[in-house]
Amino acid sequence: MPGLSSSHRRQTPEEREALDFIERSGFPWHQGWELVSGLRTPGRSTVGVLLERIELTRLESLTVLDVGT
Repeated sequence: MPGLSSSHRRQTPEEREALDFIERSGFPWHQGWELVSGLRTPGRSTVGVLLERIELTRLESLTVLDVGT
């Protein structure tokens, strides 16, 4: 998948695990999450942009109930 690995350096175990997770997920990604430093899921929208659009930038001390995902 293009854009998943930013360089040809040796990957850490965490990066290999994240890449394996993305490759075997088998579903389209909507949000682009950073799983490990410099490695993002191939989503169309970055989470930061989505949070800015709804004017939610600080999540500390908040509780979320996510139903129907």
